[in-house]
Amino acid sequence: MNVENAIDRLIEGLHETARPRVWSLIVTVLGDQVAPRGGVIQLSALQQIMGWLKIEENAVRTALSRLVKDGLVERSKEGRTSSYQLSGANKAEFDAASRKIYGWDRPSWDGYFALALFPGGTNGNGNPDARAMRKMGFGPLMQGVYLKPGPNADCTPPAQGVTLSSQPDDPDEAYDLARTAFALDDLAAQYHDLFDAFSSLDAARSEIVRSERALTARTLLIHNWRRIALRDPELPVGLLPKDWAGFKARDRVKKLYLWLLEPSETALDTLGVGIASDPEFLRARFD
Repeated sequence: MNVENAIDRLIEGLHETARPRVWSLIVTVLGDQVAPRGGVIQLSALQQIMGWLKIEENAVRTALSRLVKDGLVERSKEGRTSSYQLSGANKAEFDAASRKIYGWDRPSWDGYFALALFPGGTNGNGNPDARAMRKMGFGPLMQGVYLKPGPNADCTPPAQGVTLSSQPDDPDEAYDLARTAFALDDLAAQYHDLFDAFSSLDAARSEIVRSERALTARTLLIHNWRRIALRDPELPVGLLPKDWAGFKARDRVKKLYLWLLEPSETALDTLGVGIASDPEFLRARFD
């Protein structure tokens, strides 16, 4: 399969399972491509990028209206020209997320787990807000019990929770605890799917890719990667199998990103998106 067919297949994959989340694609473009160029993109350029993904202009306008209404994107207008950028609050959130999207830091681990216990069971206290617990690095082990690698010295669970420290005697037991609390089997399956989805494009890396097609492929690459990377609990290497699918998937994403970078930046230049990015900064993102 040549590079053109590989990119066409990725576009088909975007549309074949469910209606594309246009607002999420826009956030990908604004964060990955526009932010390093000053942060602002004209509507016409954004519609062109979305058009290469076979997203209709009306769908783009609808998604932008939703993003502006929700305060995630800011709109400005000069004459008849509308421009968009990430809002201040959303840019800060995307900057924080970028560490997980492009970076791959794994904390050290001393063999201990922090256990957050909520003795109330099903009567309220045993059901803390799961999203809040995930933000603090905890995964649900069982009803009313959350687990996090490392002693919980700098994190207090929600009210009425109790935090304890425990060290498993058996490394296999530690891995099984992490596997359960953080649904590692499901996460590994997502990484495998992403690795396979971009296998044809990876096989075509020796070919020359046209600039607009490179930008399309880059958008789909980061869009699919960030949805998984942001779910990754970033567990220490000691709690992951040696053949962890996330390592293999990230290596593929990095190689493809670096291959697509120069021609995709040429496409952004042609579209008149901001000022040219520092190529060394962009290359260093995945280091």
